[in-house]
Amino acid sequence: MSPTTSQRPLYALWDESIILNTIRYLGSFVGLISNFFLIFLVFYSKSLRKSQYTWYMILLSFADILIAFGHFIRTTYMINASSKGILLYSRLICVWINTPMGMGFTATRIAVLAIAADRCYMVINPLKYKWKANLKLILIVFTIQIISIAADTFTKVYGGDNITPITMCSMGAASAPMSSWFGQFYSNSCLALLFCEIFKFLIL
Repeated sequence: MSPTTSQRPLYALWDESIILNTIRYLGSFVGLISNFFLIFLVFYSKSLRKSQYTWYMILLSFADILIAFGHFIRTTYMINASSKGILLYSRLICVWINTPMGMGFTATRIAVLAIAADRCYMVINPLKYKWKANLKLILIVFTIQIISIAADTFTKVYGGDNITPITMCSMGAASAPMSSWFGQFYSNSCLALLFCEIFKFLIL
């Protein structure tokens, strides 16, 4: 039995509101345009292409594009569902609808860690710091991003309840139980590595 509008939680109604979805659309367009423009600048400028830091920013832009694209997909789906009066959602569909955003957030942490390590090393050892792009290192960071994305997506999809519908089409509501364990481990690991980088900077 589908719940009526008055029976639904306030956060679910707000999630489907025109105001919030309009803001999401605007944010998506701004995110896509700005990040694609940044990538264009890097490939257009020969000096920017030579910088290691710039390529880390490209990896961060890659993650931001996934988030913006994911917001666009989710917003479009929510508007379509609301227009058809859909109040209950399939968990599996919602997982895949929200997956691009999840991929972006996962990739963002790796890119931020790479940028933090690069900046710390530049400050700690300015004479030894090599600003020129190291393709091998960039590919390693990108590979870690892809592996992390694959692992995160797997834990969100595998082992979830695909029978019981959910009232809010969000990744938090749709994710499988395993994802919370992986998410905590992944987030804490990234945070620990970031603190290690900062601590190394402080003691040297």
